Amino acid sequence: MRSSTSSSDPSLRALVIAAAAFLCLSGGGCWGVRHVTALGFADRRAPSVEYPDGSWYPALQGEDEYVLFHGVGPSIAHARRADIMILGNSRTQFAFPSPALRAFEARHGVLVFSMGFPFAESYLFPLQIIRKFDLRPRIVIVNVDGFFADDESPFARKVRTDGRWAAMRVLFESRVSALVAPLWSRVFPSFVEPPSSFYLLRSSTHGAWLPMNWPHRDKTCREPVDRGTLHRWRRSALLFKEEMARRRARIVLTCIPSTAAECTPEIARQIAALLHVAAVVPSVGALSTGDGSHLCPGSARRYARAFLADLEQLDEMRAISRHDGTAPARTPHRRAMLGGAPGAR
Repeated sequence: MRSSTSSSDPSLRALVIAAAAFLCLSGGGCWGVRHVTALGFADRRAPSVEYPDGSWYPALQGEDEYVLFHGVGPSIAHARRADIMILGNSRTQFAFPSPALRAFEARHGVLVFSMGFPFAESYLFPLQIIRKFDLRPRIVIVNVDGFFADDESPFARKVRTDGRWAAMRVLFESRVSALVAPLWSRVFPSFVEPPSSFYLLRSSTHGAWLPMNWPHRDKTCREPVDRGTLHRWRRSALLFKEEMARRRARIVLTCIPSTAAECTPEIARQIAALLHVAAVVPSVGALSTGDGSHLCPGSARRYARAFLADLEQLDEMRAISRHDGTAPARTPHRRAMLGGAPGAR
């Protein structure tokens, strides 16, 4: 009668052979891409993620929707303390870079939290977060580009239906992937699809995005054609205004330039007139996108500077500005969800 140990020998041998073959192939591939010219194309490495400090976390795959909807980490605590909240899509996030917002905070003694989302999210998803955590900013800046569309992305629906533990798993996997991918790509060649050379971070302190190594192909922004958006967005815009009024928040509308945008400066003004709120649509001159949709870094700095200068002139802004420039101190940042970056600078 054969022992259980002997019966498992074939399985063990198969496992050893498979492991040895994997190591040989990996080692051969690693050597080949570095020494065989024809295979050099496969030596493609994922970038090492560099975090400004421990309050930033990866956001390229929509992780920030999980963070903000499920209240993971300190982001919502900072959103609760914000005097000004910025809402909109990914073009909104690119248009208001962190340094511009921080300088504005320092000048006026206010706190700003940027809560724009990817996947062309409309007002429905951020409004649920506002209600869920009872957020009460004094001013809400809205990029009307698709914001009042009465729909929600499939990704947002998934985020809402996933429980908190599922959110924690997604965020943990994202963090681990950001750590492992650069090491993995140094050892194992990529013959099929190269790893992404760019990544996106989000601040848990003020909500701004930080795109790194983002594709850059300058393309001049052209004003899109109005396709009757005021009629389509009228009902949603009025509902949003009612909700903000209950929270004593003043609305300021804008339209961030992009050839791909679903708004024009005139649309922003028309919706503002409908809602009896302010519109800030600065004339900045020629602006460029870096990827065909989002403002390039230089144009984003120019737009943000012009927008914030115009915002300063509004009565809504004067009412909350602390003229001594002293903002309520932010709490010292804790490491963002599941830690900050090991080795964060």
